[in-house]
Amino acid sequence: MSDQPDNRVKYMHGLAKKTKLGFRQRICRISRIIRANIETPHPVRVKTVGQTAEMKKLNALGYCYLANSNKPKSKRYFVIVIPRNTDVSSLVELLVHEWAHAMAWYDENKGDHGPRWAKAYSSLYQLIIDD
Repeated sequence: MSDQPDNRVKYMHGLAKKTKLGFRQRICRISRIIRANIETPHPVRVKTVGQTAEMKKLNALGYCYLANSNKPKSKRYFVIVIPRNTDVSSLVELLVHEWAHAMAWYDENKGDHGPRWAKAYSSLYQLIIDD
């Protein structure tokens, strides 16, 4: 371990540069950190939307799904859907939660909140939140 402080959280929140980041900029910055350090079965895309009927039906703050599941594996990708009205303080938590679903996804359980998801969530949380 190096003697230099870990500035991931400051970097994510724009504090290292003393600039305030917008909602989409924060998502992009967090996503870059995760992509550089974590593997998923398929690429991950993050989409910001207004409140959708799907979210209301699921009673969810956000969700993750596998796109092109009927196509060859090379054409598949995950989509994480985050509503634009998400509170900034909840954004990191929500993105980590949904990305853990993409990490834990496999054919039988689709990334449900089982032990595999919990392990993925823990590793992401340590990467993003912990110093």
